[in-house]
Amino acid sequence: SCSKEPATKSGGLINGYDINLETVAVSSGTLSPSFSQRTTGYNVDLAESVTAVTVKPSAADRSSRVTVNGEPVAGGDSSRPIPVAEGKTALADIVVTAPDGVTAKKYSILFYRSGP
Repeated sequence: SCSKEPATKSGGLINGYDINLETVAVSSGTLSPSFSQRTTGYNVDLAESVTAVTVKPSAADRSSRVTVNGEPVAGGDSSRPIPVAEGKTALADIVVTAPDGVTAKKYSILFYRSGP
């Protein structure tokens, strides 16, 4: 059972599936650290004026299923707005699930909105 497809993606394969994110964009702020397929945890600092954020994940393998906080997000679409209270944090859990419906990888983005 040797896969002919080389694991060229920096995030590698799990059970023969590429369940990495190709990219992820945030509606406000900047990912820290910068996005890498191998890095699954990020922080984003938000301005006090930002009341909600969206994330736009794109899976490397288009046949994968992507959810944000449990809700399906089609490839290239943005998630529903995630509210962030002043001086508080909000979490976006992005899960990429392979076509087998079992193999999955989770990326997490913690948003922090500054307070007065």
